[in-house]
Amino acid sequence: LVVKITERKIEYLLEFGSSFAYIDEEGNILEISDKPIEGVRKIKGFTTPEDQIQPGNIINEEDLVRIQIFNKILKGASNYSIQDKFTGADISDSSNFIIYCENDKKSISFGDDKMIDTKMLYIKAILDKESGNEGEIFVNMDLNNKNPYFKQKV
Repeated sequence: LVVKITERKIEYLLEFGSSFAYIDEEGNILEISDKPIEGVRKIKGFTTPEDQIQPGNIINEEDLVRIQIFNKILKGASNYSIQDKFTGADISDSSNFIIYCENDKKSISFGDDKMIDTKMLYIKAILDKESGNEGEIFVNMDLNNKNPYFKQKV
């Protein structure tokens, strides 16, 4: 008899009240803490009720679907070695994810999970070109009719 145990890994942080819930990429709530762990991506805009946020529970279905979309986005970013720039996301609008790049002082209006690879090409180019500039990257449009752009913060 061989038993293989795989420990769940903290992937995301949900902030609620003055506490933080840590979840894995499958939406399992692993622990609750009063302190954030440095380097864990923060998820905003989740809909799981606070009373359901308990270790051992799973986030609600709506949030789970959105976390899975964010996982796809991160996988697309890894193809261009920019996934580490993504420090969190606002998942409140599934048709327009907002991704945060706190270290670069930028946010990305990403849109939905269509054309991820093409969006990543644009995001990488804009991140390189606008290095040091604070602002917002927009790739949340029909890329066949409009070009993505960067709006510098004034």
